Amino acid sequence: MRPLLISVCVFSLGCILCGALAIRDSVLRAESDLVEHESLADRYAADLSRKLATYETFARLSAATFQPQDPFDPEALSAFAGRVLGLIPNAYSMVWGVRVSPSERPLLIDALARKNATLFGPTASDVPPPNEVLYVNLDIAPPTDPNLSSVGLALNSRPQPKAAIEKAVGSNRPVATSPLRLIQNPSEPALIIYGPISVNGRLLGVLGFSFLFSELMPSPLPANTTLTIVDTAAADFGPVFHAGPPSEASAVTRTITFAGRDYLLRLQVHSENGLVQSGLSIFGFGVTIALLLALLTFSILRNNVALQAALSSKEAAEKVLQTIVGELNHRVRNTCAMAIALARQSFKETPEAFAEFQGRLSALAAGLGSSETAELRAMAEEVTRSFRTNVDVSGREIKLSFAAAQLLPLAIHELMTNSLKHGALGKDQRVILSWDLQADTFRLTWTELQTGGPPIESNTIPARRSFGTQLLARLIPQQLGGQAELGWHEGKYRYDLIVPSKSVTDAALAKST
Repeated sequence: MRPLLISVCVFSLGCILCGALAIRDSVLRAESDLVEHESLADRYAADLSRKLATYETFARLSAATFQPQDPFDPEALSAFAGRVLGLIPNAYSMVWGVRVSPSERPLLIDALARKNATLFGPTASDVPPPNEVLYVNLDIAPPTDPNLSSVGLALNSRPQPKAAIEKAVGSNRPVATSPLRLIQNPSEPALIIYGPISVNGRLLGVLGFSFLFSELMPSPLPANTTLTIVDTAAADFGPVFHAGPPSEASAVTRTITFAGRDYLLRLQVHSENGLVQSGLSIFGFGVTIALLLALLTFSILRNNVALQAALSSKEAAEKVLQTIVGELNHRVRNTCAMAIALARQSFKETPEAFAEFQGRLSALAAGLGSSETAELRAMAEEVTRSFRTNVDVSGREIKLSFAAAQLLPLAIHELMTNSLKHGALGKDQRVILSWDLQADTFRLTWTELQTGGPPIESNTIPARRSFGTQLLARLIPQQLGGQAELGWHEGKYRYDLIVPSKSVTDAALAKST
């Protein structure tokens, strides 16, 4: 009776130990999966935040630059929009919403007539009365199907645009609408960023950029992942973006702020019962080993009782005991060998786990016989290379800050475009692009040389303040906290940008080329 009781205890303890190991394995796997899911959510949130921050910056720059001479010109947006939309990836459309006072209604009606359009609201009853100030879509780019065009729409007759326009005008900064559906594409959730347009202190209207949420998101997602984004202040609208199969898995959430609105990103990853299967596999294998050890214990103890009963002398008992110990060692080694064979069959799909288990069990058997940024030069060379022109680039390697990484390539692009159209590159002459970073100051210089081709006359460079000129001479220096000079100097057309070094790189991470 006693050997049987001891064997049952050994088996019970083995089962308890295997259950604890199985639970521990499931917990460790769950913690590892959570860390991986948190990292994935951080990556998606950071990618979306960078995109939205870039769009907000472009909206602010465009609103500061767009200054129509006649706000009621129905084509006021056309020349400006083509260039700006080329710089803003994923922008769906761009609208000019002119501010119309009651006394300016006749001008509006005349301007809409030239576009074969009339003033309208979401429904016939929503057209604002004559005594209200309106913001009316007078022009849109790119052009859309006339049957789906929003030209003539009183923007502030819809609740979402009205709230965003009033907030943008009141705060004098770009503001995004709550989720809505565009007339041009009512099947997908979208948002519009409105920026106020003023000239000499006079409010002319608002410039609007529309984006489809589906164009902003990473694609494709992993097969077992569900990603949902909701506007926290407009949850009744439903998800503005959803991709992946329905899921009951726990979600990792992140909050993204854009143009005055907060969005909740929910990431769910389906485990496909991997944790349960792994735990059951470990528990089943452990129970098998415990049963073998219990049977071995029962056999040894029963033989020991029989031998003790048969021996009458101390000497005989000692000899029998030595025999029992040797037999025990031999049988345990055999059991270990059997366990290794079982493990090899059970862990065919996980050779790493088998190797670890085999090493531990072999060590036990052996002891039985004893008592883991963007760089300016790379960006500059990439921009100049895209134009396929001969530009001499010289300067130290500099790791750029986030703002400089956006603005300096834009400046080089504008200089290249201007030179190809009006300057040295268009006349097969040399251009030198250089920069220098000192302790407190960063200087970027663009020089067009009059060698190797026909001379450049001063009047070939347009004198008007175009978008590119304003970008180079005013907007980029302002954004980086410095100043710029653009024009002729000692017979050469030259551009000098001088800004504080801390605006270009967060630390002195420069190395000699």
